[in-house]
Amino acid sequence: MKKHFIVWLFILYFSCGLCSAVSPGNYYYKRKYTKEYIWTLERLSRDKNVEVVSRVAQNPDCPKDLLLLFSESTDNLVRLGVALNTNASKELLHKLALNASYFSIAVASNPNCPKELFEEFHATGSLDILCAMASNPACPKELLLSLYENDNQKISVGIASNPDCPEKLLELLSRSKAFNVRAAVAANPSTDKGVLDKLSRDENIKVRLGVASNTSCPEKLLQKLSGDKSIEIHHTVASNINCPKKILDKFACYEDVNMQLSITRNPNCPDAVLERLSVSGNSAVRCSVGANPNLHKNIMDALSKDKDFKVRAALAGNPNCPEYLLEELSGDEAMEVRAAVASNGIQLKNFTAKELIESVLIKKSDK
Repeated sequence: MKKHFIVWLFILYFSCGLCSAVSPGNYYYKRKYTKEYIWTLERLSRDKNVEVVSRVAQNPDCPKDLLLLFSESTDNLVRLGVALNTNASKELLHKLALNASYFSIAVASNPNCPKELFEEFHATGSLDILCAMASNPACPKELLLSLYENDNQKISVGIASNPDCPEKLLELLSRSKAFNVRAAVAANPSTDKGVLDKLSRDENIKVRLGVASNTSCPEKLLQKLSGDKSIEIHHTVASNINCPKKILDKFACYEDVNMQLSITRNPNCPDAVLERLSVSGNSAVRCSVGANPNLHKNIMDALSKDKDFKVRAALAGNPNCPEYLLEELSGDEAMEVRAAVASNGIQLKNFTAKELIESVLIKKSDK
């Protein structure tokens, strides 16, 4: 049953990959791992909850000896974490790919996937595996072109979201009749500025949202989109790291909760706004504040004691959360908080180990 669910999850994710492609706030801040944090990971690797252990397994700074141990685990969720770990050795990935189809899908999405495995995966003809390959920046360019020739919409979405997709291929995909393909191109940071300008005028709101969320979107274009008829696009512009200061200042005055959520996702959100909203009566807003990578340590200290575990979990996942707070939160009574510490600083992209495992955990908790 678990096997079928994980396969279904991959299919669902790639068919709906657009959701994360246009989601605001997907910025990457590399944590400088210390010996203290490594010690915290090792302690969490012995946690009583397999969900927490699975997060350690997919953390790129997980010690090599632990990864080897996890690869032999009897729990598929833990081994899945290893298969998605961007620092897993090519030997481990090759071994896991032979275990089951859903491990092959995970390995095919891993940026550390060996080149020879890509060729083997391509030969399988499995749609799920080809979709995973298509969005992987490590996928050889010649294979990307071959995948493009399949003329499959799901595969095209994957290619269009690939940050290493050739510029010419992105331009071709931007003319697709399928809105979700155009939206993936619009959200891709490697898309040419001229193509983004054209897509910013697309009649489909999902495509314009993709442009508004693009971390390479020029300020001039974001300023133009801030006047879009859709309030949803205003929210997305507000969360974009390139949002012009005068637009950000204007949005910061809004009392609308959705706008507050958007602006607090922006790493450039004014300190005064973050401080004011850190005591909001809305826990979702406090969560958004806690996840902001440029949050002042004094505010982090206060949020680490928040009564809502979701707020503490958001802080625990903040890539700039201080080591002393991570150590403190690693002993939190809520599994979600400990799991967030275990996966702290992991890059959020169109397809991530964190999102996959979180989705699996939701299903497990429903049983």
